[in-house]
Amino acid sequence: MEPSKATNQVLAPLIIGVTGHRDLRNEDRDILSRQVRALLLELKAKYPFTPLLLLSPLAEGADRLVAQVALERGIEARLIVPLPMPIRCYEQDFRTPESLAEFNALLQRAERSFEIKLLRGNTEEGLRQPELRDRQYQEAGKFIARQSQILIALWDGTDTNLVGGTAQIVRFQTEGVPSTEDCDLAPHERFPVYHIVTPRLKNPNPPGKPFTLRTIYPDVFEKDETRARKYYAEMFARLDEFNRNVSQADSALIEGISTSKRYLFGEAGEKAIPPEQTITLQRYAFADALAVDFHQRMIRTQKILHWSVFLSFACFAAYAHLPKLLHAEAPGRWPWWLWASIGFFSFGYCIYESARKRGLETNYLDYRAVAEGMRIKLFWELSGVPDRVEAYYLTKQRTELDWICNLLRGWYCLEPEEGRDSPLLPEDPVNPKGVELAVSHWVDDQRKYFKTAAEREHLKSERLERWVRLSLRSAAIGAVLLAIVMSISRVSRIVTSNEWLHGLPFILIELLLAAGALLHHYNERMAYSQHAKQYRRMRVIFDHALELIGEALQSGNYRSAHTCLRNLGKEALTENGDWVLIHRERPLELPHP
Repeated sequence: MEPSKATNQVLAPLIIGVTGHRDLRNEDRDILSRQVRALLLELKAKYPFTPLLLLSPLAEGADRLVAQVALERGIEARLIVPLPMPIRCYEQDFRTPESLAEFNALLQRAERSFEIKLLRGNTEEGLRQPELRDRQYQEAGKFIARQSQILIALWDGTDTNLVGGTAQIVRFQTEGVPSTEDCDLAPHERFPVYHIVTPRLKNPNPPGKPFTLRTIYPDVFEKDETRARKYYAEMFARLDEFNRNVSQADSALIEGISTSKRYLFGEAGEKAIPPEQTITLQRYAFADALAVDFHQRMIRTQKILHWSVFLSFACFAAYAHLPKLLHAEAPGRWPWWLWASIGFFSFGYCIYESARKRGLETNYLDYRAVAEGMRIKLFWELSGVPDRVEAYYLTKQRTELDWICNLLRGWYCLEPEEGRDSPLLPEDPVNPKGVELAVSHWVDDQRKYFKTAAEREHLKSERLERWVRLSLRSAAIGAVLLAIVMSISRVSRIVTSNEWLHGLPFILIELLLAAGALLHHYNERMAYSQHAKQYRRMRVIFDHALELIGEALQSGNYRSAHTCLRNLGKEALTENGDWVLIHRERPLELPHP
């Protein structure tokens, strides 16, 4: 696959929904178009690497006006059309041939269109009833509010309480779409609304100054617009940073992408899976290659930070003691040791600040989370599990990692069968070949990985702790011996009269203590011991899953194996979220001895 095509598939869009009145006044269209154009151009300028994706049902009025502006040269947003009902029923809303022609022309320019499923018990015949028709418009509005990170509302600001009306869609966006499940404790997704005060034929004098733009933030921010603006700006900036890293992929990253594919499916790579799953594999490979790259950078940075602090401390110890050892007659210190100490510390501090500002550690963690989500999504798709990864992923870290859920949501919008959010049902198809692929290339491979990784991380932790104990014990033994020696008056006089015998032990004890403290700090930052515990737990889970799935496949019960894969995916998503949290609680910091 050509890198340019791969890049286009992997770039995650900023999803913009639209709602508004159908009865716009003709004399207002130009100024409304200018306002919408300015808003979209501002978003493109802020997030230059992120494609804009517009969700518009293309109803008359606001829906079409925003779509026409979004498709203009210089903006060139991608258009997806969620039709609130079967198209033959929807077209009945367009009273004139010109309106129908305008609808079809815009529909032809859409990247994708699909029909929202009819509500249970509803039929095309039933859509003749206005209240049932409004319910379908409400369902389309719910879809837009669930998927959109920004909603453009061409609205007069009046709450008419109409089912499926503009005011209701605005509430869905800022308050969250009500759950259909009983006692759903998960917090609603809430996003801002860019409200352009819009006169309409039914209300030519709306409250507020016409055509002004105001941002409506969710109430969860308690009217603190500064905090709300910062929160969403950071979320969208993280999305744009991911897209920038994808867009600027160099030859090393391209090679890393190939390595990631081989890691999953061996030399067969993407040839091992059906063509419809290659996009998911491509997204996994990009995220995994980026995570590996940032992980290597992060490890190098951690080592540089700890070495720079140790060398800074060593130079300071030399500044404090060496002049006495080498030039006892010199009245002053050697200033270059002090300058060297300051230099090493300054170097480490600059590396730390640079890594922190570039988000080195957060990028590694976040991209690893994206890759794990795509890995499970890929094997779910192969085996026929219809669940959406973001529904189960990172629920504990929603405040910190919302941008990842939005990235996954953006990819989901670009995929077919957008309206399918149903849980696993008995009648859902099972792909036997896909189940077998998932077992061999995911369950068995991950089981082996967790076994090896648990041993590796345990050995790393033990090795570092041995060095810590050796350093501290050596320092303690040295201090005890020095105390004993200094307690013997004759020996004490000999030691104190010789600068080397008197000063060198202090330098060695100080350096051993510093080395022990820094090694312990490095071990804590890398969380080797915690990793080993988690990996052992996941090995047990994957061992048990492999046993259960093997029994199911042996008896030809692919349905049971299918269910096991679904449950295993949910468990793996939870584990990865916990892994991210472990490291989030250990942010990159400048160590101290």
